[in-house]
Amino acid sequence: MLEYNYCLLPWNSISVRQDGKVRICCMSHHGPNQGVIGNDIESSSSSPLLKDVQNAISQGKFHSECVRCQKEYQSGITPSFKKYPRLEVEKAPSYYDLRLGNRCNLGCRYCHSSTSTFFGGEEFTWYKDKKFWNYLENHMKEIKTLHVEGGEPMLVDEHFDFLEKCICNDRSKYITVEYVTNLTFIPDRSWKIWKEFKDVKFGVSVDTFDYSIHHYIRYPSKLDNVLTNLKKIRKLENSIVWLTCTVSIYNIYYLNDYLKTSEENKIFPSCHPIHKPEYLNIKCLPKRVKDKLPTNPFTEFMYQEDLSECFPEFWKYNDKLDEQRDQKLSEFLPEWYEILREEM
Repeated sequence: MLEYNYCLLPWNSISVRQDGKVRICCMSHHGPNQGVIGNDIESSSSSPLLKDVQNAISQGKFHSECVRCQKEYQSGITPSFKKYPRLEVEKAPSYYDLRLGNRCNLGCRYCHSSTSTFFGGEEFTWYKDKKFWNYLENHMKEIKTLHVEGGEPMLVDEHFDFLEKCICNDRSKYITVEYVTNLTFIPDRSWKIWKEFKDVKFGVSVDTFDYSIHHYIRYPSKLDNVLTNLKKIRKLENSIVWLTCTVSIYNIYYLNDYLKTSEENKIFPSCHPIHKPEYLNIKCLPKRVKDKLPTNPFTEFMYQEDLSECFPEFWKYNDKLDEQRDQKLSEFLPEWYEILREEM
């Protein structure tokens, strides 16, 4: 039996993907079934797959749908079941993880059309269905944490409408609102709403403190604008702010500098490695490139597997994106480019 913190997310949380499908939790999308347990919240609670995952966890085992947490745990990275502890199984889910569509104003290099409309493709608008919000209203008293992402959550007016209903029903003081946001803008109506909640937590998507690299990775975001907005939300009396860092081929070379700057500015970084697409995963780096990187918190994870056969795909993908955006990796990340190009 594996010795690991007991994960209660499959019991105590509800997780909805950008396309509206319900999954086991936010980390289960790399499993064989992508963690999907239903097309709506009401039907998902009786899912055989969900029961199977719960049974595995009860026996101290990692289910195959939990492969992402398993890999991170085994390489020393703190997985979600440690970041979101729950002391006991609750009578009803209290942690709502809602990815409200894919509408987004950025085209981050590790995103795609299912997570950002910046890349084109279908826009998911299921969250505009009143049936979904009626369900949340009926379960409002059970909600302790409302975790909201997108796309970009600040673009979703409907969730602000729901927050206002929580205020009107005198439930806001019992609820923590939690975001992962690019924080490129803050809606005017939000300030009055946020102050009525128990806490408002912001995971601000910043992968580097280099203005040029930030613009390259999270195109067309401007870091100075994000940092200005970050200062504003830190002034909220009930706010808790941290940085969310996506660790990929693009920023692994600069990661230690990022962590040092975060510490100097007294803001906690929550770092997660990309697993897929594999050509952006740091495991895809050839060994000679890995060996040139300074030791960092993801070194063990990086050496866990050799996915270097995917490295040529990185160049194909990146060159295509560079051409579309009239950018060059060699100009935005020159030092790192010189190391990478040796394996072209």
